[in-house]
Amino acid sequence: MTTGTASPECTALSGARRAGRQPAKISLHKAMNLFFDRGGDELKRGSRIDYEHALLLLEEYINSFGSVLLRAADVSPTFAKPKNGPVSKCYDPASLAKFFRGFVLFFLQFKVNASNEIKETFVRIIEEFVEWLGAKGHLSKELQSSFELADQKSIRLALQAMYVLSRAVAHHSERSHRNMEDIHDGEPFYVVSRVKSGKIWFVYYADTCYDELGPVNVPLGVSDIIKSSWLVDCAFGKFDGRWQITSIRSILPI
Repeated sequence: MTTGTASPECTALSGARRAGRQPAKISLHKAMNLFFDRGGDELKRGSRIDYEHALLLLEEYINSFGSVLLRAADVSPTFAKPKNGPVSKCYDPASLAKFFRGFVLFFLQFKVNASNEIKETFVRIIEEFVEWLGAKGHLSKELQSSFELADQKSIRLALQAMYVLSRAVAHHSERSHRNMEDIHDGEPFYVVSRVKSGKIWFVYYADTCYDELGPVNVPLGVSDIIKSSWLVDCAFGKFDGRWQITSIRSILPI
């Protein structure tokens, strides 16, 4: 058998192919562990405890709110096992990247009891985690979240939806609350889980876990604008077996 030494050109080409090869998919949970287990000199945006707490909170948000949003969008798990396991162990980072903004702009701000200084540290750590995922090939540049507030166009649309919804609420406010069968007003903001023509579903806490509340009837001028993951500060009432918004305070695009 004839043997020989590969030319420098072939070696370089082979190395380039290996460098451009996509890494094997891993769960978000595993990615978090790999990120956290780096040497102490690489953890520059906080203490190791800060890193641990930031990642645990992100995982809590994704396993609670994220599970409802994924189910509403009918997104299949990346991995077959563990069957019925937590979201963070069943999906890869690319499938969950859209939730990083919600964690920073909603969950961390309104659901976590900590000082602004600690929250800012957590944001810097999650920003580093997103950069690390990109560097390792687990997130494309398009999926690397920005944690800036919504653009001006989205803000204008949110104000338009707020105006239409406020008028609808005022129109129905004459209905007596004595006929109200149920009420929900326990969240600082309700996260929109899905939208259909004239109907919106929201994430809410149902006894022991998060679930969907809805459908909630809204004007078409609202459902045509609002998107999944947007935040709505409102209260709900049930009349004749149907949910409707009884008060509206603000709408925040995410």
